[in-house]
This record gives sequence, structure tokens and C-alpha cells, in this order.
Amino acid sequence: MPIPKVNQMRANFYSVELPNGAVYISYQTPIALDIYGDAGTEHIRRKQFYSVTTSKHLNQYCRGYRQVHEGEWKEWMAQALGEKSAEHIKEAADGKIKRAIQI
Repeated sequence: MPIPKVNQMRANFYSVELPNGAVYISYQTPIALDIYGDAGTEHIRRKQFYSVTTSKHLNQYCRGYRQVHEGEWKEWMAQALGEKSAEHIKEAADGKIKRAIQI
């Protein structure tokens, strides 16, 4: 897998290109996704409470994204990471996103 491209969009807010989409990260928390597919791009965001700054990032960059609960979020993350199932999401997300942020 090629090294993911990391874009700093704002202080403490990044987008990381993944095999099948992009993940948006506030501080070190993945909060939203763009999933690329044959039918177009699916825009997903986590539905949970965040700090004031992370909420600002969501409201500025991810307005209109579909909100999903944690179980569905993990499935979408697995798809963005190119994983075959959500069973591998924790290991894959932890490793790939941490490496991408450190670059």
C-alpha cells in the first residue's frame, strides 16, 4: 500500500487519503469519512458528542454528512481502509492512521 497523503486543513484537523476514501481527523480522532464508490462518494460522520473544537471542525467541513452510530461507523471505516470485514478495523485503523499522522 502506498503511503497515505495527509493534508492539514486547519490546526489539529487533517484529511488522510485511504485506499477507498478519505478520513477526517480532529486531533487524533477520526470523525468523518468520504467513501469512493461506483455510484459516487458517500459522506459519513460519527454521531457522538465531541469537544468544542472538534465540533467546529465537523460543522465547518462536514456539514450535511450522514451521521452514523459507532457500529455502522466501524463498517464504513473498514470499507475506506480496504478491509474485508470490520473485524480488522481496530488494528488496521490504529496502525494506518497513526502512521499517516506521524508522517
